[in-house]
Amino acid sequence: VTVESAHLVGRGTDVTIAGKASTEAASALDLRLNGRVDLGLLQVVYPGLTSSGSLAITATVRGAIDAPQAGGRMEIHEASLSLSGFPNGLAHANGVLLFAGNRATIQSLSGETGGGKLDITGFAGVAGGQTVFQLHANAKQVRVRYPAGVSTVVDASLNLTGSSERSMLAGTVTVLRTGFNPQADFSSVLASSAGPVQTPSAS
Repeated sequence: VTVESAHLVGRGTDVTIAGKASTEAASALDLRLNGRVDLGLLQVVYPGLTSSGSLAITATVRGAIDAPQAGGRMEIHEASLSLSGFPNGLAHANGVLLFAGNRATIQSLSGETGGGKLDITGFAGVAGGQTVFQLHANAKQVRVRYPAGVSTVVDASLNLTGSSERSMLAGTVTVLRTGFNPQADFSSVLASSAGPVQTPSAS
């Protein structure tokens, strides 16, 4: 299949695609993608998710279908994401992701959550048939309203490393202040926090 020119236009979206795709050759893919995508489209795919903002993409995809190699960059502009039932969302997110082979590197990604600042760096890729990643997050003055009736403001420096099969979260969370709603059942909050941490049993 040869795509001489494909032009997709929608609300906040304008994307062009060109190149070739084959089902036989080792270099089956040679596609070029360029344009802007409205993040509001995620709401159609994932119910319960509220999203806005845009992505500017300039990328190439080459190689075999079962092991494509990507190159290029993606810019995130004023992205906002919130998931129903989750205490914190992400707002005013801006950043740059770089693609090279089977790896995506977060050159910069910053935004706001819980009235504070959040910065994320790191990378994610594919190795040995599974997703591997190394991510670092810095949070400043972030408010978390959880559990019900409790509001906590924290600073945090966290590292998430590993793979889709096994990973580890490590770092430091500094509690700056905590507030309780006078109508909250403080005794039940303490009782639930005193219990042991539940971990999934090994399969």
